[in-house]
Amino acid sequence: MSKEAPKNIVEAYKNAAQEVEKNPKSRGVEYGKVVDFCDNDEACHLENSLKRNMLLFWSYDNMAEDEVCHKKFAQAIEIWQKAKDLLKSPEMRVELGQKMLDMVDKSKMSIPEKTKEIAEICRYLQQAYKDLGDMENARKMEHLEKSATNLMKPRRLKD
Repeated sequence: MSKEAPKNIVEAYKNAAQEVEKNPKSRGVEYGKVVDFCDNDEACHLENSLKRNMLLFWSYDNMAEDEVCHKKFAQAIEIWQKAKDLLKSPEMRVELGQKMLDMVDKSKMSIPEKTKEIAEICRYLQQAYKDLGDMENARKMEHLEKSATNLMKPRRLKD
């Protein structure tokens, strides 16, 4: 007997959690179904509630963590980049930003790709730290972002 299609994101998320409990290796696929549900369901796609955003974020997070388990760090970062704007809590944004920076370090991206990711993540973290009132870490992120951005600039060799 096949499962009924979910009627809302809560049902889609519960279905994914139940399937992952039965088969943990299906984590990325099952939580991907939650994201697909919301992309394809007009009501979910247009909704902007804390509940919807958190379930969608946790779905993306589970997908990214599945990529981390398979040592696909660049793919994990890509998934988290899609999810980062769903978070409103500065603490959770800092945690996510730190996780993404860690994955950049572990990834096999080229140096220019890593530099670009670092700059983008630092801008995200800078704002999260400002929202927390942590100006010291916000300044550190600003400095790191500027350093990364400077590395991306084309340079002329001196004659």
